[in-house]
Amino acid sequence: MIKKIFDLFFRKKDGGKKAEIALSELKGWLDENTKDALDCFWSEVSVKLKEMDNAICETEENLEKLQKVGLFDKRANEKARAVVLSNKDSYVEHVKKLLDFLKKEKKKRFESVGSIKKFELLVLAELDLFSKRSLRNFHIASEFIGKELEDVLWGLKKMNNVVNEIKGIDKSKAESIEKVYEEVNQIEKERCYLRQVKEEERKILEKIKALSKELEELKKREEEIKKSSEWSKKEQLDKEISAILEKRRKCEEKLRGLFLSVEKGVKKFVWREEEKNTKNLLLKYLDNPVSALKEDKELKILLCLKTIKKEIKEGKFEDKRKEQLLGAMEEITKEKLVELLEKDRKLEEEIKQSKKELLSLDIKEINFESIYGKKIGLEDELKMIKKRKDRMEKEIGERKAKIEELIRGIGKVAEVIL
Repeated sequence: MIKKIFDLFFRKKDGGKKAEIALSELKGWLDENTKDALDCFWSEVSVKLKEMDNAICETEENLEKLQKVGLFDKRANEKARAVVLSNKDSYVEHVKKLLDFLKKEKKKRFESVGSIKKFELLVLAELDLFSKRSLRNFHIASEFIGKELEDVLWGLKKMNNVVNEIKGIDKSKAESIEKVYEEVNQIEKERCYLRQVKEEERKILEKIKALSKELEELKKREEEIKKSSEWSKKEQLDKEISAILEKRRKCEEKLRGLFLSVEKGVKKFVWREEEKNTKNLLLKYLDNPVSALKEDKELKILLCLKTIKKEIKEGKFEDKRKEQLLGAMEEITKEKLVELLEKDRKLEEEIKQSKKELLSLDIKEINFESIYGKKIGLEDELKMIKKRKDRMEKEIGERKAKIEELIRGIGKVAEVIL
């Protein structure tokens, strides 16, 4: 029989690889061939649970009788009577709490072997706790109360016996069958989720394919644009702008070089200068001589340098490279500064003109970066989905192996189950 099960659910494909488990057929087989074994188990459990119900009802009836019991024994004096009745009432309260707990647990739905096992553990633990809590009350009350107390105790013992009988029912077959069902249901859920993941993967692959096609089309358009006369003019203007920018950079470097050679002398002077505007002007030149010169329309820097030269010559502050510093200051003349500023201005005008011509060209810009960005994002998402898919396929494979193992377990008791 077990060979037929494996032939049915673990067929071999061409090449000897295992085929997908036919879950619908497997569930059908389980429903048909394990029904009697499960029915037998649940029938046995139901009988015992009914006995538990009866024991609870009988105990409740006997508890009512115990509650009404007075104490008329002539052997008991007033004090002893009060002690016995107090312990009887305490015992009754303990029993009531126990019965409430049992009825609450009995109302729960028992749908698996696990739920029955949990019921057994909880009830036995509660009975044990009840016994410890109520033992003293029972013994004191039993000194003068007999039958009514014994009837309640008998009901409690019966409940304890019933739970132990439920515990003693063989659950291995039903548990094995349930485990197969659980694994089959879990595989169904995981396969459903895997189908969703594969659908996500398919959609992303389609998007990547569409973006790749769009990129190819843009590259073709770019090639066509590059063949036009407008593009040639653009390239020429780009080269011209680069050349002008280089000339301007050299002009600014020359200007910086002039002020760099006098920087130490200016620094020494600036901290001694008290006139605010002069001090601010010198600080600007120390920070960025190019921008400072463009702002200094009246070339006030020349007057500042003249003052510094005078103070150096008069010995108001010393510098080890005094002669070099004075020589460098002599190099900074109005003619040189005006010449450099005029050259920079002309180069700036040339740049503006070239850029204006560049903007006038009718060349459509192609935004590759946006599409490349989208494509990279999708490729990263695809990697994550593939990892998730691989992990799920591995988990499903492990569950298939577990089902095979469980069915082999069923096979060991096949004669009973089937």
